[in-house]
Amino acid sequence: MVEGSGTTAKMSIVLKSFEKIRPGQLQNARKVGLPQTRVLYTVNRSPHIDKKSREQFEMRIHKKLLVMEMDVAKLREKYNLLKHHNMLGVQLKVNFHYQTRLDLSRLKTVSPPLEERQELPNVDLDSAQQLDTSS
Repeated sequence: MVEGSGTTAKMSIVLKSFEKIRPGQLQNARKVGLPQTRVLYTVNRSPHIDKKSREQFEMRIHKKLLVMEMDVAKLREKYNLLKHHNMLGVQLKVNFHYQTRLDLSRLKTVSPPLEERQELPNVDLDSAQQLDTSS
């Protein structure tokens, strides 16, 4: 946990890029390498003849996860720093996680005692169906 007076927030960012990702000077960030994906495309060199002559292209997608923990008061400052950080060609997905206190007094619902509850009348299903079919 981060030292501070307010509640803590965790910002996790997934970075995706076609080139190797170097997040730079982001302080207090845990960097976790995620597996890269490789997509291979094979096309014919000539559309009419030479089926055996093919060309292959690959696309590698590098991913990295950054996790930063901070006070809620500093969350906007860090988010703006991240937005203005110059990472061209990088797709960002940002998730925020907050830890707040739960006020149990608001959750308690007051239910009347069993003696004061009103009973619903018992309805015979057969007679209810007869009423529906007669009309």
